[in-house]
Amino acid sequence: MRHIYTENSHLKTKVRLRTAAVLEIGKPKIHVLDAFAGQGLVWKAVQRELPEVEITTLGIEKKKYLAPDVIMGDNRKVMKGLDLTIFDLIDLDAFGCPWEQLAICAERAPEVPVAITHISITLGPVPQGLLELNGIPDEWCKIKEVPHALFGRWRWWWWEQYCARLGYNRSDYELHLDKSAVKRYEVVWREPVLDHP
Repeated sequence: MRHIYTENSHLKTKVRLRTAAVLEIGKPKIHVLDAFAGQGLVWKAVQRELPEVEITTLGIEKKKYLAPDVIMGDNRKVMKGLDLTIFDLIDLDAFGCPWEQLAICAERAPEVPVAITHISITLGPVPQGLLELNGIPDEWCKIKEVPHALFGRWRWWWWEQYCARLGYNRSDYELHLDKSAVKRYEVVWREPVLDHP
């Protein structure tokens, strides 16, 4: 059976987390890179919530020619060609796990907060690249006798370890269960670690 994705399910949660992040950023004008732009519904809703803040978005989407402010293409390639430090927030509202895109953000704009939608099929595997970056040997991921459920059971632990390895030491998130999928909506931040005497 094929899984059918619903675009912008839990829209209120997405908007609430992004609105809180914009308020915490605290600028009258902010620039957002919307790396999985779609029709831009999430950021239109955030703008309605915050009419006093001028929000400018640049979108990336694989679909052809959605709008003049949307770049067509693979967001991983596009993000590597942009100066990500000019953005106040980067949005990875993905179907699936945007671990590759988050690594690009951490490398190219480590101080910029990132809003994330991470959807996982309940019995689906944890992405192999994410496991490898968490120290699981490549050969373990390829052994048929090692069930992916072994890794999947602790998928959010692996995800949090991965985010921490990238330097994101704070996360505001919510989990939602939808039929056969678990959806994690969050904003990750890199905050200075205070030294205690």
